[in-house]
Amino acid sequence: MDENQQPTYTVQKVLSIFGSSVPRPTVISAEGSGLIPRAKRRSTGSVKVRQWDLADIPKLGARYGFMRPLKRPTVVTVFTTKGGVLKTTLAVNLARMAALHDIRTCVVGLDLQGDITNCLGFEADVEDNDDVDAAL
Repeated sequence: MDENQQPTYTVQKVLSIFGSSVPRPTVISAEGSGLIPRAKRRSTGSVKVRQWDLADIPKLGARYGFMRPLKRPTVVTVFTTKGGVLKTTLAVNLARMAALHDIRTCVVGLDLQGDITNCLGFEADVEDNDDVDAAL
């Protein structure tokens, strides 16, 4: 894939992302009735394939994902004083899945190591000997 080209997702890929057992014809019918965004048709050889862009994934998740839409703002906290028990991994993957289901998501990491910041693709320029004020 060209580095400037955005990833695209077929019906099978979308359903596998969300772990859905919805049949392919149901997705195609929902597309035709406007319940989900229209897929772009791309030719791969002599076959035309339905593919959605990355921006369409949250809308598809809202329809075919397994997380229900929230009725009000919700706070989820992942906390324990024990180290190495996958707190960061759990928090990031929970936030990722919520975002894929079109649930507005904010992730706040309070670990001075900045693991969530690094995991989300930001570089923390905090030195080991900096105090909390310098880190903020």
